[in-house]
Amino acid sequence: MVPRGWPVDSGLAHVSSGFGSFRDGRSHQSVDISRPRGTPVRATADGKVVFEVKGANKRKFVSVEPA
Repeated sequence: MVPRGWPVDSGLAHVSSGFGSFRDGRSHQSVDISRPRGTPVRATADGKVVFEVKGANKRKFVSVEPA
């Protein structure tokens, strides 16, 4: 299924790291979105959460695999 829209209200978030390569040449196969704490985040397509963890800096990382 093709994603529908943005996972958070566009005025509340920004792309903190885009898809592609980092400056040091490493591959980055996702898009990182930064948003204020407490901002609701929604799935933009059907899928299954395959990874979820809170980092040491209390940031939450979630990986969703397409259905």
